[in-house]
Amino acid sequence: MDELIVMLHIQTACDRQAAIDLALHDLDRDNCLVRLRRRGGGFHWHPVSPRLMAALGKHAERRGGASNTHRVLRKRNGQPISRRRYDGLWDRVRENLRWAQELEVTTYSITKTVRAHVRQLFGETVERVYVGQYHEDTAVLTHLRGDAIEALMTITGEHHPLARIQRPHHTPRR
Repeated sequence: MDELIVMLHIQTACDRQAAIDLALHDLDRDNCLVRLRRRGGGFHWHPVSPRLMAALGKHAERRGGASNTHRVLRKRNGQPISRRRYDGLWDRVRENLRWAQELEVTTYSITKTVRAHVRQLFGETVERVYVGQYHEDTAVLTHLRGDAIEALMTITGEHHPLARIQRPHHTPRR
């Protein structure tokens, strides 16, 4: 589950609570989208790789489907994870990887790094769309979502089903 959590944060740049709150009805498996809740209310749909979407679905099924909870990320006993899971995760990472301890790796540092990468390659506006902070004209937003999908494909190296163009998954955009 640790790998699943880290992959989710790398691909979405979401905060810890958005991942904890992710529910089964927040998974659009056909379009590889997850609905992420924002602090202060509201949500946005975020693209994820087909590989991550499959892993999220398998994880939820293995950990009890909808029997115990509607949450996606769950412990072996089927109970939803909490903020404490993250404390243990980062303790284990820093204990086993010296560089992670030196860099003080956390969920926030991953989110900050992903945002900086998207901003550097695609610009500030696409970064804002990527993290669900863009609330302008709908036509503009629809166009920019395509750029956010391109950013995701650059990060993951995987093709996304909603991509505007077909291109080999290994060819970088920029």
